[in-house]
Amino acid sequence: MIDPKKILKQLKSYERFKLLTKAIQMVALSQLSSLKTKIASRQYALSTILPFFDTNAYSDKDSSYLVFSITVDKSCCGPHNGNILKASKSIVEELKEKNKNIKIVSIGRKAKFFFKKSYRSFQALNIFNLDKEPLSLFTSLILTEKLMEFSFDRLLIIFNRFYSAFTQKVSFYDVCSFSFFTNNIIDRSREGDKLSHIYTSILNSLSGDTSFAPLLDDFYLYSVSLVCLDALEENEYSALGARATAMNNATKNVSDLIDSLRLLYNKARQESITNELIEIVSCVNIV
Repeated sequence: MIDPKKILKQLKSYERFKLLTKAIQMVALSQLSSLKTKIASRQYALSTILPFFDTNAYSDKDSSYLVFSITVDKSCCGPHNGNILKASKSIVEELKEKNKNIKIVSIGRKAKFFFKKSYRSFQALNIFNLDKEPLSLFTSLILTEKLMEFSFDRLLIIFNRFYSAFTQKVSFYDVCSFSFFTNNIIDRSREGDKLSHIYTSILNSLSGDTSFAPLLDDFYLYSVSLVCLDALEENEYSALGARATAMNNATKNVSDLIDSLRLLYNKARQESITNELIEIVSCVNIV
């Protein structure tokens, strides 16, 4: 006979677990409240910068790649990290087949151990505890300066993009080197880009006055920092969405388990009461 006390003990532990999963889910959802404002505020800046990172014209001239994979060390983000690492592996394998020079920079312990196991010779840098710092352009600038210490023709930033609390997809930015970036600006200024007058004046200043020489370099650093910030924030929001999804699924599963356990407990309790009544009646008849 099943002991109803043991089932009751299990039932209470699952009920406490359900409260915990619902609490984690609500916290993750509440942290997404400012998402729309931040996304809207940076989309305009990105739309003006990204065309100058176009790598299509230089696809046959690139030989050195820096793969930047962003993961998180928070709990309940297994599928989130798994998708990023799977996409990173696919890109690295493709670059290996093309005999490209590859260096890997990653964020998070999960990425470190993954690349250490599979691509130790390509590992260049791993960054810990970045998710403990508030994301800002200053943080992104420091990170970008670290990336600029490595020479590359193209920088591939791999992250999860946020679409909704329950939908996140792997995405990446393809960032060209400073020399390609400069050539893009020159080409677009000649082709009559709608912002060509701005960049033409910058180029004229650079050619006419050496005091303006660092201007383009600073603009490139700022542009890469803004792209990195977007990737970091999107990945952070996606991690929160992944946690909310995981906790939602856990809550549903534990609810089903609680229902089945409660039914089993009621049956066991009723069986125990019935047996006790039978024993009492039997003793009365014997007397």
